Amino acid sequence: MRVCITGGLGVIGSWITRAVIRKGMRPVVLSRSEDFSLLPDCAGAFDYFSCDILDSDRFNSILKAEKVERLIHAAAITMALSEEDPVEAVRVNDVGTAIVMDAAGKQNLDRVVFLSSGSIYDVWKKPAGSAKLSIDESFPLAPVHISRITKVCAEEIGRYFARRYGFQFVAIRSSTMYGPGKLRHHGSAAIHSLLIENAYHGAPTSIPQGGDQEDDIIYAADIAEGAVGACLCEKPGYDVYNIASGRGITLRGFADAVRAVFPSAVIDIGAGKNYLGTGLVVDRVLDISRARRDLKFQPGYDARAAIENYRQMLNMFAANGASVQ
Repeated sequence: MRVCITGGLGVIGSWITRAVIRKGMRPVVLSRSEDFSLLPDCAGAFDYFSCDILDSDRFNSILKAEKVERLIHAAAITMALSEEDPVEAVRVNDVGTAIVMDAAGKQNLDRVVFLSSGSIYDVWKKPAGSAKLSIDESFPLAPVHISRITKVCAEEIGRYFARRYGFQFVAIRSSTMYGPGKLRHHGSAAIHSLLIENAYHGAPTSIPQGGDQEDDIIYAADIAEGAVGACLCEKPGYDVYNIASGRGITLRGFADAVRAVFPSAVIDIGAGKNYLGTGLVVDRVLDISRARRDLKFQPGYDARAAIENYRQMLNMFAANGASVQ
C-alpha cells in the first residue's frame, strides 16, 4: 500500500514515517522544510518531496504520480506559532487541510487520517477542585487557543470532503505528547521534554508550580502507532478516536521516572496544579477503549520506558551529528 504523510519530518510526523517503514512499506513523505534531523535511522527508506500543502497543484501531482492510496495528515503550525500569528494558523491548518482533503478526493484516495488534538475537549471551565475527568470521544468540545480551534474546524473540513468524495476520514485526538524534537518546536509548553533533555544534558530544572497536576501523557511513538493503525486497519467503525496512555501521572510522578533513568538529575517542582500557567488545572485521563477495540491500539510505553527510549534517540541523534534542541 502506498501511504503519504504530510509533515512527515516533524515531531510526530517523523514517528509516523518511522512506524510506516517498520510495517514494511515505503512512505511518501511531504514537508516544506528539508530538515531530516529526526529521521537519521530512516535515511533512504522513504520518498521525500518538498511540498507546501497550500500548493494545490503540486500536492495533487505528487499524489497522482506516486499512486498514493491512503494519507496521514500531520502537517500543522504549532500552538506557539499559532498564537504569534493566528491568521497564518487558520490559513495553514484549515485552508491547508481543505486543500489536502480536496486532493485526496480528486485523486481517489480511500482513507485520510487527520492528527487532531485532545486539547479541544471542554476541560478549561472546570474548577480546580473537580474530580479527575475521564474523557471519551463524545465529551463536549470547547477549544480555547487558536491552534485548537483550527483543529476542530479541520475535523469538520475533513468530514465534509469525505462526504463529498466518498473516502473514509478518521480524526486522531491525542493526549499531551512528549518526544524528541518537541522542546525545539514547542518551547515552554514542552514541559515533559524539558525535564528529560535537561537531565540528559546535566542541567537542572525548576518549575514553580504544578507538581500535583495529573494528566494523561503519551510518548510520540505511541501516537504514531495509533495513527498508523487508523490508516491501515480494515475499516474504522468511527471517524474519531482518542489515542492516549489511558492513565494519569502527576508531573512529580513523571519527574521520578526521569530520575530513575537519570539518577543525577536535579529537578525541583512546586506543589499545586497548572504547571503550564495556562489555566488548565483539571486532572484528566482520555478513554481509549474505542481505539483498543477497533484499531487494536495498545500503548507500548509507560513513562520510564518512554524516557529510556527518548535517551536512546538523543544518543542516536548525537552520533549522527544532529541536534533536536
